[in-house]
Amino acid sequence: MNIRKKVMPIFLSVLLAVSPLASTAAFAGESEHTTYTVTFDSNGGSDVSAINNVAENATVTLPEAPTKDGFTFDGWFTDNGTFENAFTADTAVTENITVYAKWNAETAATYTVTFDSNGGSDVPAINNVAENATVTLPEAPTKDGFTFDGWFTDNGTFENAFTAD
Repeated sequence: MNIRKKVMPIFLSVLLAVSPLASTAAFAGESEHTTYTVTFDSNGGSDVSAINNVAENATVTLPEAPTKDGFTFDGWFTDNGTFENAFTADTAVTENITVYAKWNAETAATYTVTFDSNGGSDVPAINNVAENATVTLPEAPTKDGFTFDGWFTDNGTFENAFTAD
């Protein structure tokens, strides 16, 4: 019994000395939350705000796509230039990161100009004519007994001349 009386105060002293450390460690671990920032570099497009305070391993709702005249937005990527690593709404955020907009140049509208010689010799079409571009007119078709008088966009009335201008 005598040993019990001597051991008990020592045990309680050790327990009280360790207790504050244990509770401090528990609270310190609970209060530390790692958060990150996702920065959007639109590569010359409209501004996009960063998303701050993203919890570790969380995903983000992607912002509205930026715009850029003459281009179509093709997504966000973690690698600028090669655009091989997509950053999507399913990508877990594990660090502060900058993602880059990928753009595809809009292709200009092109047209085919066809020529109906109204019974004259065949005239080949001119393909891939850019919008608002001019064309070089083909050689005049031939038709026995007729003289070629020009190209027109209205068949029958021949009031709207089609010229190279």
